[in-house]
Amino acid sequence: METLKNKIQYLFLIMAAVTLFSCSSDDDENETNVDNIQITPTGYAWAGMEGSYAGWTSASFAYSPDPMVADGEKIDITVNEDGTADITLTSSQWGTMTIPSAAVKEENGAFALSGEGTAVLGMAGKEPKEYACIMAGTFAGDSKSCTVVFTLPAVMGGLNITFSNGNAPTAE
Repeated sequence: METLKNKIQYLFLIMAAVTLFSCSSDDDENETNVDNIQITPTGYAWAGMEGSYAGWTSASFAYSPDPMVADGEKIDITVNEDGTADITLTSSQWGTMTIPSAAVKEENGAFALSGEGTAVLGMAGKEPKEYACIMAGTFAGDSKSCTVVFTLPAVMGGLNITFSNGNAPTAE
């Protein structure tokens, strides 16, 4: 009788152990999804390009053989928490171009920018009007030099305004 009782207890212990180990939770729910981690702007390699840049613009369009150059222009860049950048060109010659949430990616030690937005231009003394604007540009990896092109397809047969930081070149 004692052996049968021991065998039943032993069988019960085995069943309890199997039940205990088979009821664990699904570990997949506790995994961290790296794609969903939020990074603050300072966590991006291009966060250093945030700021205001003084420079000049060169504008070319279908109706003029020579580009129009304007000095004393300004571009402002704000890096967003999602890794995009808000870009605003303020031009005394051309008005204001605003590109919200422009894409930024690192390429060959530099940063490439691209996006779409609006330009507000008041030409020939007329009331300012809003136009679609496409932007593409590059910043050096040290964020000290940049070239950004704003394209307005519906203005003057296709207006391209190129911003470069620094001083406009002088004619020799």
